[in-house]
Amino acid sequence: WTLVSGGVEGSKVYFEATRKLDTTDTQDWPIVSDSPPPKIPHRVIGAWGSDSSISFHGENRVLGTLRFYGDSSIVDPFEAVKADSSLLRADIHAGNYNLRARRTIYYNTCADFAAKFVRDP
Repeated sequence: WTLVSGGVEGSKVYFEATRKLDTTDTQDWPIVSDSPPPKIPHRVIGAWGSDSSISFHGENRVLGTLRFYGDSSIVDPFEAVKADSSLLRADIHAGNYNLRARRTIYYNTCADFAAKFVRDP
């Protein structure tokens, strides 16, 4: 990463940085074409500290998506469904299962769907 510019405006800190599309660093994912359809935007994370030294960020983190290629104004095709408060949704996770990096692992689990469905407020 190379810092291009940055500053503070009010209570907000901003910066602009550049990096290679593929850094070959195991801690970075390559930035590949995500222009639709059907590709989804890249998932991105941000974290910051409260002083000038490099240390663990604690709760200072955010996540979201960013489209690097194509039209960034394209909206989520499921936005209307997500916004419909009459629909129920379920978040189902496989617990603390660790995926292996190089070998396909098939993992089966069961879930009580009736207990998982919630109505968004």
